[in-house]
Amino acid sequence: MKANDPRAKAWRESVNEELINARLSRRQLALQVGISPQRMSQWLGDHEEYAPPDPDMVFAIEDALGVHNKCAAHLGYMRAPGTEPASTVDAIRQDPLLSRQARDTLLFIYHTVIDT
Repeated sequence: MKANDPRAKAWRESVNEELINARLSRRQLALQVGISPQRMSQWLGDHEEYAPPDPDMVFAIEDALGVHNKCAAHLGYMRAPGTEPASTVDAIRQDPLLSRQARDTLLFIYHTVIDT
């Protein structure tokens, strides 16, 4: 995939949003997945010079961020069957089609109705 592909831009934006949600820096994320902070900045920067990493690294980044197939879906990458979220709460948290507000609303409803 080329660096300027719209899917690559969507992936970068998604990972950067999840960094904010996780309260992590690019440097912290890089150290967690075992790459240099410079390489992570190249992948996630606003410039379109660097293509996204290979699927294994995309999934490693998601694991470090605590999401499942959310960012990777923008690139057309999906994990193998059998690695889906383990619970309803995980599924809500990791659904790439839900906005933050929709996710928070669903979790509130779930905990209000199901957990009582």
